[in-house]
Amino acid sequence: MGPYNHPILDRLTQALQAAFPAPLRSFGLDPIAQYDETTLRDWVLRHYGQYAIDPVWVLTGHGQPPEAGTLADITATPVFALAPIDPRNGHWAPQPIETIRLAPELLGSSRFVVKMDNRAMEPRIRQGAYLVVDADDVAIPRKPLETAPSPESAKVFAVAVTGEGLLVRLVVHDPNRNRLVLTSLDPDYPPLFVPQPNADSRVVGRVVWLAQDL
Repeated sequence: MGPYNHPILDRLTQALQAAFPAPLRSFGLDPIAQYDETTLRDWVLRHYGQYAIDPVWVLTGHGQPPEAGTLADITATPVFALAPIDPRNGHWAPQPIETIRLAPELLGSSRFVVKMDNRAMEPRIRQGAYLVVDADDVAIPRKPLETAPSPESAKVFAVAVTGEGLLVRLVVHDPNRNRLVLTSLDPDYPPLFVPQPNADSRVVGRVVWLAQDL
């Protein structure tokens, strides 16, 4: 059953719309997935506490529908642009562009939010998506490469690339050539290579959460 005609997803949508004044965004749900009941139940049971949604009502429809403004503890957090990069040192210079309301459990001292400004990672990450990046998680997978990394063999990182900006890509370390390999899901975006030395210092963090329109 597709994502737009499942009663659990309909009730989840209603609960999140009541919680968030901004247009509904999905948190942790893959926008290209086909949601069966097992998948939706697992998501609700794992994350209902973060959004203060009533799991009984969402899963069964029993009880009272949520009222607007149920997430009083949700606070606004800044959203940063993927650019600019400081040309003097190649490091990313955070520049806030707006705010978004997220559950405190999604954030912490090492996490921040950026906004995807291109289609390089579509359909997995859409242009305009909000991404939570963990600056403490910068360990790039290291293994020899014979082909470009796939979504199954690489993680999504934010990497500062001089002349390009802060890029969100699938990233692996190629020890054979001592460089980082950044690839996209959209074939219109060619792979990029960040050579050592100091390539590791350009890794800003791993993308650990996704918020985008269903």
